[in-house]
Amino acid sequence: MGLGLLAAAAARRVDRPVKLALALEDGVRLHPKAPAMSLRVMLAGDAEGRLVGLKVRALVDLGGRPKDAEALVARIAEHMTGAYRVPHVEIEVQGVLTDNPSAGLVRGAGLTGGTFAVEGAIDQLAARLGVDPVTVRARSALRAGDAFGEGVLAEDPGVEDLLTALAPKVEAARAAGHKVGVALAVARQDGRAARVRLEPRDDGRVSLRVNVGEGGQGLHTALVAAVAAASNLSPDTFEVFADLGGPGAGDEVVLRAAAAAGALLKAKPHHAAEAEIGGDGAVRLNAVATLVTLDATGKVLAAESLGAAGPDAAPTLALGQLEGGLMWGLGAALVEELLCTDGLPDVRIRNMGTFRRARPPCRSAGPLGAKDGLALAPWERWRASPSPRPWPRPWPRSRAKPGRACPAGQRGRLGRRRQAPAAGKPPRPRAPDGPPSTAPSPSGASSAPAPLGRAQPGPAARRRASAGAPRAPRSDPASPASWTRTTRR
Repeated sequence: MGLGLLAAAAARRVDRPVKLALALEDGVRLHPKAPAMSLRVMLAGDAEGRLVGLKVRALVDLGGRPKDAEALVARIAEHMTGAYRVPHVEIEVQGVLTDNPSAGLVRGAGLTGGTFAVEGAIDQLAARLGVDPVTVRARSALRAGDAFGEGVLAEDPGVEDLLTALAPKVEAARAAGHKVGVALAVARQDGRAARVRLEPRDDGRVSLRVNVGEGGQGLHTALVAAVAAASNLSPDTFEVFADLGGPGAGDEVVLRAAAAAGALLKAKPHHAAEAEIGGDGAVRLNAVATLVTLDATGKVLAAESLGAAGPDAAPTLALGQLEGGLMWGLGAALVEELLCTDGLPDVRIRNMGTFRRARPPCRSAGPLGAKDGLALAPWERWRASPSPRPWPRPWPRSRAKPGRACPAGQRGRLGRRRQAPAAGKPPRPRAPDGPPSTAPSPSGASSAPAPLGRAQPGPAARRRASAGAPRAPRSDPASPASWTRTTRR
């Protein structure tokens, strides 16, 4: 957000649109990061697998100049108990200022590190007690009226419903001989004030002003859906504007305010409608469950994520958030460690050049689409076949490495099979990539472009031809092992 404000300030200064484009190194260095944490977790349970006590000591790397340090540390502490009812809790979270890049409120701020540590501790506790890990989670799952975090009473987050939906999937995976892992997470939504204003315009549309900006979660789309449902108007009628002033609010409070404003607009369609909804003091919890299935070798077979979304106005957006959260968690757990040297992140990807995405050939199952086309050419089988690749490569399409011999009978760059030359007859040279040459011949006349598959003389060959010097063969042309292609892109 700070970088966006810099662009806005520059646009006001020059009175022109300003676009801020950062290099890879600048983007990694300036944007806030999810904080690195070091946690020590002690978890206690009774003989039946119910959680009894939780003690956590956490050190959080806040970086050099954290803008939301207090909020970040508070969110880490209040979400440490996760989706479980724990009678005795002692949590200590300490933020540390370092020379590393600043931490901030990234997606799932304060939830990921503590959830990862506590879920791992539950699996270890279940192994020591000899109780199924899913059973341990079910016996201590949060219910309506249970204390969450620092002791506040919460509504039903839907954890039991998620575990009930996961039960047949877990049994089916275990019956097939697979290993399963289950994890739960809960996010807290506080009640705050929200203000939504609807203003009819002369062009027949309605301006929808709200005090919450769009942060990529699809809130404005859900907002329009809620107002359209309450006012019986088409969603295309509304245009959303995020006001800079006013208090921030959670998604649910904003949607309730939007529905109230839509009802007022329906009652008085020629007047502006405004509704302000305040928090009722209750804490809303959103629960998510994830099931990972492994085979006997530890290979991941499937990962499924279930969310207790409730009566959401835009289920497509909720599904997109679940999918994005699943990929975000996989990346954070496996490959997204940020290494720093003297306070600067190591951006090693800048030295790796341009990536070319490899795609197997797709064939259509019929004239109107590719219903089964993506599965007709499995990747490994296609790589092992002699079929040519469907895109230009900087090396020959044969199986020989650059600069090595291409045996007779193997496919060349254009998919045609090469034949071994007769004894005493040199092989026909291959054409280099690029447009045909129209250089003048030794006699001074302009030569026509050679057909595809014929080599064009290069500068050295033209100098030898004009000087009358014969070209010395590199090796015996009658031997197939002497065929070498030196074309490079």
